[in-house]
This record gives sequence, structure tokens and C-alpha cells, in this order.
Amino acid sequence: MINVNRIYRKLFPAPVGGQKNGFALIIVIWFTGILGLISVGVVKDVRSYLHETAGMVEGARAEALADSGVTLAVMDLISARKRTEFQRRFPIENTPVACRQNDDQIIVRIQDAGGRINLNAAGPRLLQSLFLGLGLDLDTASRYADTIIDFRDQDDDQRPTGAEKPAYLAAGLKWGPKNAPFDAVEELHQVLGLDNKTIAAMEPLVTVHSGMAGLDPRAISKDLAALLIDGRSRLPSAGNDRLDANGFPVEFSMLSPRRIFIINSEARLATGAVHVREAIVDFSLTQNVYRVFKSWKRGRAIGDGGTAFDIDSLPQC
Repeated sequence: MINVNRIYRKLFPAPVGGQKNGFALIIVIWFTGILGLISVGVVKDVRSYLHETAGMVEGARAEALADSGVTLAVMDLISARKRTEFQRRFPIENTPVACRQNDDQIIVRIQDAGGRINLNAAGPRLLQSLFLGLGLDLDTASRYADTIIDFRDQDDDQRPTGAEKPAYLAAGLKWGPKNAPFDAVEELHQVLGLDNKTIAAMEPLVTVHSGMAGLDPRAISKDLAALLIDGRSRLPSAGNDRLDANGFPVEFSMLSPRRIFIINSEARLATGAVHVREAIVDFSLTQNVYRVFKSWKRGRAIGDGGTAFDIDSLPQC
């Protein structure tokens, strides 16, 4: 504690005769107040720093937990490849499976890439069905489908409602269509006319990795299946309107080789910290357990479709 009297005596010794200097005392009190204000500021800065540091620690812990969820998913995939009779812990059609680590939880989703629409191979009717299912009208759906195909194909022949380089330049853009396959889903932002809202709705439904012109009904999510069934019902008939036993259009159906998988691992800590890891693992190089990560990035929280996980009822990870 600051001793005001001691400071006063050192700075302003009493004059001969015992006279007091009241003005000097005011200065000392003012000086002491300044020190107090500085102390308060330092305390606030320290508290802010400690709070920020604690947040960074919790963020790092959430990231590590999310990464461990990817490890669990990969181990599950490897076990299924080793033994055909293995009972998968995680389905491959993007169904969320949750587990807990003490008071924290991990939500893991695995999807065979064959359960998503391939931007590089999907035909116009599949793309149109996607856009119709997302709520667009037929004209817009057809235009978007043609523009995507013009973006990826190698020629400069414009499709009926598509766009080649002159259309991009006329729109004031400094680039034209890629005229090569998509390397990443994010390249949709370079396609003329596609709005951000539509792209955001597409991103969890499409891929560039499956190599398939259709989808595997065994790997497709329920949401995408319903969306495509609805969208295709509004397309003119193409002479192949058969549906499989689950009502999925046969014209879009293909079997996946089960080699490339998309993993989403979301860690939710009891403190509120959240981290999502998205990884794409490729077993294409060999039939054994050898795998390659094609992508490893921070993902977006998908949510649980309105289903709240009761952590007390979850199994240990």
C-alpha cells in the first residue's frame, strides 16, 4: 500500500518553523491518484490477456478433440476394409454419430464421396434437379447447369443458356471459364451468375472427388435424396423415369467404388468452444489400408438437424 505521508515527507520536507505546504500535499494526492488509475488499467489489461489466453487454450483443445474424431473415423474405415463382416461404427451416408470425452462431445460424419454430386461429371439433368430441389425455377436451374458445364468443359462452344468467355467479359469480369475440371468446390465462386446463397446451399451436397456421373443411393444423405427426387419430378420426361425401391431416380444411380470418403468431425466443449475439422481420405491407390489425405481443413458446423445430443447418454469415445 502506498504511504502518502512518507512520499510527502521525501518530496516536500517541512520548512523551518514547522510551516505546512498545503499545495504540495494536493500534488502528492494527485500523484497518488494517477498511480491508482494506472494500477486499475494494468489489472484490466492483465485480466483481458488471461481471458484471451484461456480462450486460445480452449480453442486448441477443441481442435485437438476434433482431430481425434477424424482419427476414429479413419480407423473405422480401415477396419471395414480389412474385414467385410466388420460392423461400422459410423455410417457412410453422412449420418451424425456422437460420443463424449468426459464433459465434451465429438460429432462425426462420414460420407462416401459417391453420395455427392460430382461437379466435373454430373450431366445437365442431375444439375438441374439439384437447383430445382434448392428452390430455383426451371429457367434459372437450366442456366446454372449449362454455365457450370461450360465452365468445366474444354471447348469454347456455348451451351443454350450457358456462358463462355465473351459472356464473362461482358459482365465486367477479368476471367473466363476455366475450361478444365474443378479442382475444388470453392471454384464455384468463379462461375458466372452463381450467387453466394446458392453456392452455400450446394457446398455440402457436391464434390470434385468421386469421379462418378451419378450417385450411389447407399451413400447419399436423406436430405439430398429428397431434394433430387423433388427436383427431378419437375423436369420434363427424358424417357427414363424409373425409380428404385426407395423412390430414387434410376437415371442418377451408380455404384461407388468406396474409395474416397469425406469426414466431418465437430468437437463441442463443455466451455462452449467449438472446432470442426473436415478431411477427405483417399484409398484409391491400393486395396489395403494405405490411405492419403486429399484435404485437411477447418470445416463449418453442420448442426445436428434439430436433434440435441444428451451428453449423459452418449458412449465414451
